[in-house]
Amino acid sequence: DSKWINAFRVVRTFFLVNIGFVFFRADSMKSALQMLGYSVRVFNLKDLFSAAIFELGLDWIEFVIAVVSLLILLAVSILQNRGIRVREAIARRKLPVRWLIFYALLFYTILLGYYGPGYSAAEFIYQGF
Repeated sequence: DSKWINAFRVVRTFFLVNIGFVFFRADSMKSALQMLGYSVRVFNLKDLFSAAIFELGLDWIEFVIAVVSLLILLAVSILQNRGIRVREAIARRKLPVRWLIFYALLFYTILLGYYGPGYSAAEFIYQGF
């Protein structure tokens, strides 16, 4: 298949999964449809690159963490799409490089993870169900 077909499939899957998340998170079917309608009617690309994005509940450091995390996921996804198995690629590296990667991921999770008072793993996983 061509690169364009593969890119289309990735984008299509991304949108379908995100639409599914809206239905999963919404209180009712009506609420989900209202959210989807609102996101299409009110969407403004300029808001993604202005301070308006911080009115959605994230501060700047949380936004940076989210963007970096998404870029890591995108990089791994692209490598896997090209047939590169990331775990095997890391395993082929010399021991110091492997440990550097593992420690970097560990500290990224520990230092930038969401923990502390008021955090409930069950609430995060089940989102109120």
